[in-house]
Amino acid sequence: MKSKWEVRAERRFQMNRIALAVFVTTQNGERLVAAPVALNAYSDQEIIEPLLTLSHDEAQLLMEELWQAGVRPAQAAGSVGQLGAVEKHVADMRSIAFGALNFKGLRDITQP
Repeated sequence: MKSKWEVRAERRFQMNRIALAVFVTTQNGERLVAAPVALNAYSDQEIIEPLLTLSHDEAQLLMEELWQAGVRPAQAAGSVGQLGAVEKHVADMRSIAFGALNFKGLRDITQP
């Protein structure tokens, strides 16, 4: 059995913040919680270790929790709800096109 990671994200409206908590259950059943992050001084010559490394599945858990807390990727901001707008536009164009065909006395081929 490998370690099980759980991530919880919670929107804290009063502070305008997203609160994160990370829980790990180790292979031997020990339950751990991530501690607050400490900032340390460093020099340009030091090799800096990452704050955290995640597997793809663990990163997916984090993304899902952030999504539930209302966080969206900046580049996807335009795509949220965009499909619905495109579908409505296509339906409008179809109505206009078939309306024009009916006006000219041609039958709407989508109708039996």
